[in-house]
Amino acid sequence: MKNAAIYQLFFLSLCLGLFSSCSESTQTSGGIWDETQNTLAVRIRLASGEPAVAAKVRLVTETAIVEDSAVADESGIARLKRPSQDGFIEVQEKSGVARNRVLAGDSLLTDTLKKPASLQGKLVVQTAMPRRLFLFGTSYAAEVSESGAFRFENIPDGEYAVLSEGESEYVFWETLVANGNAAAETELAEPSPDSVLVEDFERSVATNRFAALTGASWWFTSSDSLSHVEPESITDALVRSPESFETSQSAHYTFVVDTTLADAFALCGFDIGVSFWQDSTTSYDMSQTDSVSFYIRGSGHVVMQFAGLNEAGEVESWDFEFDIPSSTEWVRVAVPPSGNETWEKIKSRMRMITFLSTRNMDLWLDKIVFHGVSAQDLFRDLLGR
Repeated sequence: MKNAAIYQLFFLSLCLGLFSSCSESTQTSGGIWDETQNTLAVRIRLASGEPAVAAKVRLVTETAIVEDSAVADESGIARLKRPSQDGFIEVQEKSGVARNRVLAGDSLLTDTLKKPASLQGKLVVQTAMPRRLFLFGTSYAAEVSESGAFRFENIPDGEYAVLSEGESEYVFWETLVANGNAAAETELAEPSPDSVLVEDFERSVATNRFAALTGASWWFTSSDSLSHVEPESITDALVRSPESFETSQSAHYTFVVDTTLADAFALCGFDIGVSFWQDSTTSYDMSQTDSVSFYIRGSGHVVMQFAGLNEAGEVESWDFEFDIPSSTEWVRVAVPPSGNETWEKIKSRMRMITFLSTRNMDLWLDKIVFHGVSAQDLFRDLLGR
């Protein structure tokens, strides 16, 4: 099997944008509010469409630094300094809240207020209890009681990475979803210093558990022109049934590969963080990784590909091949990448992991874990203080 040729075909399809993923943005530019082009005008509307007079507006960097703040005038417009880097606009008003991404150089943004949401839960720790928690990329913070209880109030709907302060970095606890309904209390276990759960498929979204940190981390599928993966979207592949792992929600894909085509392939996989089409240089340090484990069942031959950048910035992949052990029983597989020559070249600059096959395959997946590495190791640039 020509693994190099298969991966090159896969990577070419990535660069050409043949994967589908979803994002949304409401910002537009034009500078119509300020002739000097030095300000950002944020137009705030109530749900009724009326101006949100006296709404409080903050410009927050991606590292949660409040760069500027203002109060909306009688037209519902707040004027802030024009952002020099990507970040977020946070809005609070007595009838609602909003949060929206803003890009460096934007001059106009429109936000509509929505019903406030909340997040509440309890920390379970074996060491010292954190005094405060933070939501990554926001100015939102919550005090932690002696018993570990916490509550974030008056925040917009959305998915948030919950952090605490460590000695030299922020510690990633969990990704939680806030909505306008009554908030259920979530129990958060103290993060392990040497392993991190990447995916358990319980969130029913198209990204892995790092998405609230990276703004990306997409799951995707791809194939040659005659083959295909069913279903294409990870959200359609999620199954909760007696066949799932421990009756939780698991991913189930069917690979249909046309072997009459040279180098035929089909695959599913995920970006650790940003996709190559978003940023061709950002990578993630997995050099301390002992193994990558997951639970699997089904039938077929898997080529698990670890793709990263070498010192020259070129994409290389290390392949680990195995037959799925059982079609009926869930089996834990642990892949130890250390020591392989290609892995050694790319381990500190990892980009994505894929599950590829060159023939038909029935694939069930669950509980993907990186061992020997923490979220702080992977995302040191994001979580460093």
